[in-house]
Amino acid sequence: MAKKNQSDAPKKPIVQGTSINSMSTGGAMDDLTESALGQWIIENKGLAIGIVAFILSSVLAYGGWTMYQADRAEKASEAVYAFENDVLNPFMQDQISYEDVVREWRSLNQEFSGQKALLPVLLFISDELIESGELDIVNDLLTSHRGDFSGDFARYFIDMRLAVVQEDLGLINEAIATLERMESSSLDLLETKVYLDLGRLYMQTGEYQKARLSFEHVTSQMSQEEFAQMARIYLAELDGREDQAKSVTQ
Repeated sequence: MAKKNQSDAPKKPIVQGTSINSMSTGGAMDDLTESALGQWIIENKGLAIGIVAFILSSVLAYGGWTMYQADRAEKASEAVYAFENDVLNPFMQDQISYEDVVREWRSLNQEFSGQKALLPVLLFISDELIESGELDIVNDLLTSHRGDFSGDFARYFIDMRLAVVQEDLGLINEAIATLERMESSSLDLLETKVYLDLGRLYMQTGEYQKARLSFEHVTSQMSQEEFAQMARIYLAELDGREDQAKSVTQ
């Protein structure tokens, strides 16, 4: 039997070797450069580093600002506590005048304007002055400092008092503007009462169509029957006024 020639034996496929370095670096770099982002980073290393640095600095700045705000809120709370002891308590005991209270309040607000801790103090002072009949002072105080507070809740509670004071002062157009602002708010606190008051004031200014729409809105709120009854009374009065106006023109 003839021997096979060595050259006739099937040849094994030759596998090209790959070094460890080429696998760990060359392959990774190839994958990186294959992506658009990786290619961009390689070509714009300086800009990429700058963007990362900016993001990191922004995060640190935000953290610093948050800490600053927390510190201011804490200091404002401490200042309010001192204000209650040094100003409000003596005022409630008739040891200092309301002029002193308002002056001290303005000084406190100048230092900590917009801090939430100041809102209850402003509302308390306003309520006390309303009870004392100092409506002009309250109107000026609330109008001046309403914009110091952010958030719908804060401004809504200020406007609740402001509308009453303005109506009592005979500032009907100003009171209507305040109520309309409350009506357009995202909050629906005392919504039925707001519409009822708007209807009353619209009647005073002769805006009967607006008044009717406001009263009809109140009567549609079945959960507020007390206000609905009052609105029906005003609607009957409005009908009488309109009938009288028609008879005069005929």
